[in-house]
Amino acid sequence: MTAPYADVMVVSQDAAVVDEVQRCAAGAGRGVEVLGVVEASARWPSARVVLVGDDVLGAVLAAGPRRRPDVHLLCRGAPTTGHFRAGVSLGAESVTALDGAREWLTGLLQERAAGPPGRVVALLPGSGGAGATTAAAALAQVAARRGLRVVALDCDPWGPGLDRTVGVDERSGLGWREIAASPGRIAAASLAAAVPRHEGIGLVVGASDALAPAVVRDVVEAARLGHDLVVVDLPRGQVALAREVLARCDRALLVVRPSVAGLAAATRQVSELGGGLDVVVRRGGEGAAGVGDEAVRSATGARLVARLPFRRGLDESVDLGLGPVRSRRGGWARAVDRLLDDVLHGDLTGPEVAR
Repeated sequence: MTAPYADVMVVSQDAAVVDEVQRCAAGAGRGVEVLGVVEASARWPSARVVLVGDDVLGAVLAAGPRRRPDVHLLCRGAPTTGHFRAGVSLGAESVTALDGAREWLTGLLQERAAGPPGRVVALLPGSGGAGATTAAAALAQVAARRGLRVVALDCDPWGPGLDRTVGVDERSGLGWREIAASPGRIAAASLAAAVPRHEGIGLVVGASDALAPAVVRDVVEAARLGHDLVVVDLPRGQVALAREVLARCDRALLVVRPSVAGLAAATRQVSELGGGLDVVVRRGGEGAAGVGDEAVRSATGARLVARLPFRRGLDESVDLGLGPVRSRRGGWARAVDRLLDDVLHGDLTGPEVAR
């Protein structure tokens, strides 16, 4: 029987490169397979992380390996323009000098070789008061009750606050201010350990102004490597931020109020973001009809995946610190539960998801 491939494949004949990678991999608890260019070509698609030494860079490029994620070029000295050009040709995610890279490399191996990443779902309000934050908090609550590792990212400095919505009055730990002020990228393990948690939900909150898309991008990538589910609450009107996050999402949900005004605003959102959104309808007060499902689908051109019904006492539940899913019973809880199934597995279709 063929032995399973190691987590990390090193393509290099430079003893210094190999020794440093093996040292970092041991610290990260990962196995290393050191291969020549010919052997590496056969196993190129299978390793979780591929590290290429610049001593064999020309031979690797000549072999014409297929582009894949998690390829990194390691240089004995400072990278030159030639290194960066070759890295582009190789499809490398980074070109890094070996000297002084131990902490970065150890963190990379911990993250990238840790197993399959979690799923990322982003929620956007189709209009003011659509209830995207409430829906995001509800998904996080239900996922945590299922025993999933969940983190919720509150990217809306003008919203009601994910922390308050799930029932947190005071928080301590890592937030957006600290992340934005820290140099470099945050590692997945560091993020998971440092964020405040409430009833199984990790929270990244505290944005006082519009967040830089690059900062949010890095946090999303780190979060998905340390959690089963990442819930991102996005603000209205931040198109660059939304596009950066949506490009890295498994699902993107536009929360729509089924009124003429709400639908008009939601349609503008879809136009600005270029599609790729599924629609979740949030019903208003009990007995409020609003526009029909067909009008929602026609106006947005998007798939309607869920209806979240009106729930009496929802605001009171949030005010009491119990979160939006106070009970596992009732139409609201069942709707959120089925929406989460759709987010996690993508095996449900049509508006019947949340009846």
